[in-house]
Amino acid sequence: ERLEVDLVKPGKEEGQAVGFIEDGSMVVVSGGRPHIGQHVQAEIISVLPTAGGKMIFARLVAQVDS
Repeated sequence: ERLEVDLVKPGKEEGQAVGFIEDGSMVVVSGGRPHIGQHVQAEIISVLPTAGGKMIFARLVAQVDS
């Protein structure tokens, strides 16, 4: 499954970037760090339930023109 997200900050691991979707879930995008500040399309790898909602892990597919 794919989603679109705005990347807002670096992730903990090298190359990762973090964004948030409408329901407040955090999306960690592998390969997204060069695209911080941009709107991207990402493919979901896994979803991890957490106390604060869900955490989505994804890999970068493409930058989206906004």
